[in-house]
Amino acid sequence: MFDTITKWLAKMAEKVTADQMGYALLGLLGFVFLVSFIAALGNKERRKFKKGVRILVQSGGNNTDGAMKAMPQAVSRAYNRAETLGGNPADFMTHEACVSVPFRVSVMSKLTLVNFCSTVFIALLAQFLMAYYSVTGTVNAPLLVLVCGGVLTVVSAIISAASYRASVRRYNDFVAVLGRAYNDRKAASAPAPASAPAPVEQRTESPVWQPAPAVPAAYPDSRPVVPEEDVVARIDRISREGAPLSVMREVALLLQQERAKPENKTPEQQRRLNEALSKLLKAMSVNRG
Repeated sequence: MFDTITKWLAKMAEKVTADQMGYALLGLLGFVFLVSFIAALGNKERRKFKKGVRILVQSGGNNTDGAMKAMPQAVSRAYNRAETLGGNPADFMTHEACVSVPFRVSVMSKLTLVNFCSTVFIALLAQFLMAYYSVTGTVNAPLLVLVCGGVLTVVSAIISAASYRASVRRYNDFVAVLGRAYNDRKAASAPAPASAPAPVEQRTESPVWQPAPAVPAAYPDSRPVVPEEDVVARIDRISREGAPLSVMREVALLLQQERAKPENKTPEQQRRLNEALSKLLKAMSVNRG
């Protein structure tokens, strides 16, 4: 088989000039660029996120359910966690989950690398064919491939960077509308301020000693929390002993505040807080059941 291919290439080399070989390899380079570009545009998760953002923005935040149905599964799950914990959904839609991770695993992020590697490979192939079969002509095929491939690589880098910036702008619009919709719902559901009570006539009476009322046994997590107490330690205690759902919601808000602190943005702290969130969600599901 190898001898057959070699003989066929040798016969082709007798009929093909360096100019023709250079243009053929240049066409191969363009084909690789076109295929990789179409594959990058066809990213399913990217299209779904774009569609969900468009639905949410066009509705002014009123069609949140429709937007989440169109979103990727990771985004809709984050929204469901926010609804379960009673927090602002915008706090759960992190830049890492909505932009960075989807872009890293997409073909768009690898577009520049693919075209660079194909340029080097095809240029080396052109050099090998010209030297092995002694093909001559007015065109330096390896140099032609390197120049055109370099241009395509730069174009790929520009396209990839523009796509990432567009994803960031789309994410910012998404979070802004989502947060505004949450604040509007929260303001609409807030109770009306109570009217001032009527003044009560003050009467002076002699103090009468009465025994202090008995204090009922507190629920495992209803006792006062020491300010210095770590929220993760409190979640561990809730996971062991249980707590009312209202207490769990309060702890969930404290956990979100901890996640937003700059000192907790390290991978180790984020992993620790994510594990605590999983424990809290499990405890809440048991409480609901």
